[in-house]
Amino acid sequence: MDTKLKVTAQGVMFNNRLYRSDALKALVGQCVKLKFDGPAGDRGVVIWKDSVIEVRLWKRGNPPKDDSLPAAAGDSLLDWTLKLRTSD
Repeated sequence: MDTKLKVTAQGVMFNNRLYRSDALKALVGQCVKLKFDGPAGDRGVVIWKDSVIEVRLWKRGNPPKDDSLPAAAGDSLLDWTLKLRTSD
């Protein structure tokens, strides 16, 4: 299934479901074609001219990809392991 939609600052809205991708910010105001990647409809692609952008269904509480704690702090994942607490 595919359909033509207008990109907003939030992403692409279809059937009261919002599909987002950071790459869509460059296409705000443009009409694009949305194609779904499977029957679940939680992932898809946006086609605009010769560009193909992967999008996914935005669900409340989805963590942003770029803002993970170790990456934001500049530490590796190994530094974020749990350590035993010593009693005082």
